[in-house]
Amino acid sequence: MTDVPAGWYPDPAMPYPGQPPTQRYWDGRSWTMHIAPVYWPYAAQVARRPTTPDGVPLANWLPRAGAFLIDSLAISVVNLVVTLPLQISMQRKMQDLVVRLDTTNPNNPPDFGAFFRDYFDILWPLVMWSGLATFVCWAIYEALMLRFKGSTLGMMVLKLQVRPRERPGQLPWSAIGLRILVQFGYLLTAVVPLLYLALFWYPYLDGLWPLWDNKRQALHDKAARTNVVQLEFR
Repeated sequence: MTDVPAGWYPDPAMPYPGQPPTQRYWDGRSWTMHIAPVYWPYAAQVARRPTTPDGVPLANWLPRAGAFLIDSLAISVVNLVVTLPLQISMQRKMQDLVVRLDTTNPNNPPDFGAFFRDYFDILWPLVMWSGLATFVCWAIYEALMLRFKGSTLGMMVLKLQVRPRERPGQLPWSAIGLRILVQFGYLLTAVVPLLYLALFWYPYLDGLWPLWDNKRQALHDKAARTNVVQLEFR
């Protein structure tokens, strides 16, 4: 069967007495451990969607986006608490800046150029430290969850899992680190305002990439050689 393309085929192993006929996934070189009843809709639908090389169905984009949204809400709460002192300080400085902007005296018109320069000087430290705090939060959260659970909280809710593309198993630290760096490393550019603003498009490109990728990998998946798989078909 070496010339047969990868896909679902009748299981060559004889079923136990009373067991319904099954299909087994052929990866193009050998039989895998993935089997399904012949008439079970799951197997028929999996046959029409992309899989890992060993036949595990890949997650659709919408569940991935939903999982990321759930995780983002959790990280946002943590980030809000971490940067709260800085936000309070910024609000006080903003109030002082507005008070100094006197627009009622026609003999002394306000200097809006100076106002916006001061506004930027007050705002940017918050943006910078928020970006760095967000990166640290994501890095710790994803590193621990992916290493020991294979999924984030959002992925658990939607029955998704991250795994090496070529074979099942625990993700190595090297793959996890590379995945995090490619997905969230742009946040580190918050220390350079112009570079940070120039990369505003990157997270959207990375997040949307699975929509047109034939392996349904985001850019961070490609870098780390991982796939997000669907544990239960939806």
